[in-house]
Amino acid sequence: MNGRIKIKSCYKMAVFVMLFYCYNYSLAINIYRSKLAMAVSFLVAVIFAAIPILSVKKFKFDKYTLLWATGFLIALLHNQRLADGDYDPKMLFWFAGIICMLFLKDNEDWIVYFVKSVFIYTIGHIFFCWLFKFMPGFYLNHIIPMFDSTSQVVLYQYFSQGFLTGLTAHYSTIAIYIGNGLVIEYALLLTETVYMKQRNLKIFMFITALTLIMTGKRGMIIFSIITMLIFTLIYRARSLRKAIPAIFKILGVVLTAALLVVVLANTVLPELLSTLNRFIVSDGQDVTSGRVKMWALAIELFLNHPLYGIGWYGYRLQYSVAWEHGSVFQTLDVHNVYLQLLCETGLVGFVIFVSAIMIALYGVIKDLRICLFRKREKMDNNYIRGLAVSCCLQIVFVLYCFTGNPLYDAQTSVIYFFSIAAWLAIRKKMRTIE
Repeated sequence: MNGRIKIKSCYKMAVFVMLFYCYNYSLAINIYRSKLAMAVSFLVAVIFAAIPILSVKKFKFDKYTLLWATGFLIALLHNQRLADGDYDPKMLFWFAGIICMLFLKDNEDWIVYFVKSVFIYTIGHIFFCWLFKFMPGFYLNHIIPMFDSTSQVVLYQYFSQGFLTGLTAHYSTIAIYIGNGLVIEYALLLTETVYMKQRNLKIFMFITALTLIMTGKRGMIIFSIITMLIFTLIYRARSLRKAIPAIFKILGVVLTAALLVVVLANTVLPELLSTLNRFIVSDGQDVTSGRVKMWALAIELFLNHPLYGIGWYGYRLQYSVAWEHGSVFQTLDVHNVYLQLLCETGLVGFVIFVSAIMIALYGVIKDLRICLFRKREKMDNNYIRGLAVSCCLQIVFVLYCFTGNPLYDAQTSVIYFFSIAAWLAIRKKMRTIE
């Protein structure tokens, strides 16, 4: 029993360290103060994740985790930043996330703690979003100055448009936190979680959805809705015909919420008009917000280096050189993970990474449906909830990859790696249940 408690404590510490950085990403420089402190914290997380496995000599690679291990090596050995001598600790965090995933996959004791932690962080960020909205003076005078000068320019712009950013340096970051929280809440709602009463969870989902809309991030708003629709189809019925009523119910809720947003925008929350206007495209306006140029450059770089690509993080350097743009940012990712994998890792890396992503998504859907329709009476409800949460996080990740950088951004990639580890751990447990 004591050994079991110690193992759970090690896993929880690893998850805590990684999530603490994920959900304080924008303030990381102020929190850690030095690159060394940041690097040491990631090493601590890896050690805590590894101790329970290595102590009993149970760690081993299977065919699936070999894909991620191979991807890890590609990103490490064919890396433009490392080649230029830039040892950014944020890159170490990405590597630490993959390593933790490889260790956490062999034990399910940490999953409930992970889900609760993400839920609590979501509550915290929502609280600060609304606190700063109703205390604008405090936000302008004390919060924005905490960030670097480049972020301050962007935050003042977002504030003038009425977007909520909370304790982050970009509206995309807060939208990711809130969007992930929303789909997790929906997974808990359908699986009838014991963490809180269903009525309270529905109320909190409404607050979460409203906060997400107030961030102004179109992509995460759309992808969260699509994720809930897809998950309903997966979770509710053995066949599409049986799932149709549930899907129409969600669409009804979405339409009702949209009407409510319009009413609020014209009454007590006029800032919502800024978000609504982002869905309206004027003649000559680029609906992709400049992404077309980024995608075109990525395709060009891929065609010039089709087999192995230009190297991990290479696109950021090429973009800063190729475009004389008006953005305050010096470097940008492609805002399409699939195109960025093609241009940076070539066909070889693209096949490895995309295979790992799609195998995990297919696997978690398959295992969740097995638990629901074939082994429901044999499975612990916590395992079903874990698979449901993993499924939702993976779906929204795959969708966001079309317009964002979730594989490259620390605040999204590590959450995704943990969702895969949760699926692998529960899958292992399922195999022991006859």
